Amino acid sequence: MHSIDPHGTWLDCPDPPGVYVRVRLYWHRAPLQRDAVQDLLRATAAQVLPLCDKWDLTPARPWLTAARRLAGAGLLPLPEAYEPEMHLTEFRRLLPDHAFRIEVGLNEPPEFLAGGIAAIERSLLWISDILKPDVLLFVPDQEVGSKADLDSPQLEIIAPPLKGKPHPLSASEQKLAKWIAADRGLADLFEYNSLVQLSPVSQPCVDLLWPKGKLVVEIDDQSHWRKEKYAADRQRDFELISSGFTILRITADEVLSDTPKAIEKIRTCVELRR
Repeated sequence: MHSIDPHGTWLDCPDPPGVYVRVRLYWHRAPLQRDAVQDLLRATAAQVLPLCDKWDLTPARPWLTAARRLAGAGLLPLPEAYEPEMHLTEFRRLLPDHAFRIEVGLNEPPEFLAGGIAAIERSLLWISDILKPDVLLFVPDQEVGSKADLDSPQLEIIAPPLKGKPHPLSASEQKLAKWIAADRGLADLFEYNSLVQLSPVSQPCVDLLWPKGKLVVEIDDQSHWRKEKYAADRQRDFELISSGFTILRITADEVLSDTPKAIEKIRTCVELRR
């Protein structure tokens, strides 16, 4: 069991040969075992999603057909009506000769978790029996930033975005993408989760990008309120602005609760850039 900064660099281990699937997620509070299984399953699915183009579709299987259809739409390849064991078994079939590594970060020091770590360890061992991965459990030992962190019941799953599509784990990005697609004036403008080459050493991935208008739209959830993330966002905004971009930040809560308002903000910025 290793200690590590959950907002810093993860332990630098050499990647095994072949496709390397890394799952990272943080729990603000230790979940029940069933919650841990579901969250690890969703995080694993997000890691497998970018590899869907390499899936061997023969022989055809109902799960595989349904999962490929979801993946093609940028959604998590988790067809309904299947138990977690089936999903994990199918993921293992998709990459039979490649290693998995699951990394889990807990955003609370161990003394606040009481017996919750046991549920997470049981979940990891259960998944390990199916996937045969190397499973690493990272528990940070530093103090939590504020009491609000301890009281927060929400989970934060860290998984890489899928280039060109709204993030499969972000309800706000998924909803905004549907509204933009239905808006005649905005539908053909934006790219999702695109890299912006600012310099040889700076290539940020942004939520929404209008390349021609040099407009960046970022959807900020609660993770962006933390001190480290907030500072990193301000530095990235500076680099983008210095390169001629306009940045619009909208909260995830606003996107989910008042989507027309969020769309109007984007439309206003588009008109200004034109």
